[in-house]
Amino acid sequence: MEIKAWTYDEFPECAAVPDGAYVLATTGDESGSRYVPDVVYLCRGDHELHLQLLIPTSRNLLNATAAGERPTYPCLVYVQGSAWRKQDCYKNLPQLARIAERGIVVAVVEYRDSSMACFPAQIHDAQAAVRFVAERADELSVDPDKIVIGGSSSGGHTAVLATLLPDENGSPAADLPVRGVLDFYGAVSFLREDGYPTTLDAGSLTSPEGALAGGSLRENPELRYRISADTYLSPETPMPPVLIVHGTKDRMVNCEVSTDFYNLLRAQGRKAELVLIKGGDHGGSEFYVPKAIDVYEDFVRRCVRE
Repeated sequence: MEIKAWTYDEFPECAAVPDGAYVLATTGDESGSRYVPDVVYLCRGDHELHLQLLIPTSRNLLNATAAGERPTYPCLVYVQGSAWRKQDCYKNLPQLARIAERGIVVAVVEYRDSSMACFPAQIHDAQAAVRFVAERADELSVDPDKIVIGGSSSGGHTAVLATLLPDENGSPAADLPVRGVLDFYGAVSFLREDGYPTTLDAGSLTSPEGALAGGSLRENPELRYRISADTYLSPETPMPPVLIVHGTKDRMVNCEVSTDFYNLLRAQGRKAELVLIKGGDHGGSEFYVPKAIDVYEDFVRRCVRE
């Protein structure tokens, strides 16, 4: 065989099939994702903040890229939950890859945790990540007009509030290029007394929300309102469509935190959808079964078409 820079189409296919061998037919469109680690999207002083990127791929897509084509995709900017403490932005990548395999770039956001900065620093970091993705869309294989934001638990709180609060320069959230919100069991409100049933120090200075707010929610009730997403909503407040996903047996964030938020959104005439994972706890593999991914993909694609 000649040694040269063969293109895929030029390269001769092996025709020898030994007895007993099994041939699996393929189309080239079988989906997967490629991982691009630790992309710096912002520096806060000497501290770098990173994105973990999952980009859709297949044999045909790789061949198209090699031929000079630049396919782009919708993007989910995803804030990893961590109770606002230091995040493990790698732990959920295998599950999120199932979303990327549907033709959606996933960009997992690292934010300043509550030991570094209090609210609303996390919101500002997520907004900066969205703007970075939009500005670098071509090199990240993203369509800048097809960005949604999402997150789990504390990340859901961050994602929701990123579409409600002004950014650190005072620009309104409505200027952020976000077409939808995917809220996975977000800790979006601190107004329910039973909202966090297994957090023994709930509301105290040592609690996750106390560290986020920079004070005790018990001693300073106004802090509950300051860090709760529902207090920033009025019927006139611009906000993109929201999909909320929550397990019915979530021991960390009471499912009724999400049902309350959903009911408020609907009462204000907003586009809001709620998916309850029966028996689901605070995350888990049941949130990433194919029929669940179908729901997420459908929501993203409807948002970016509107």
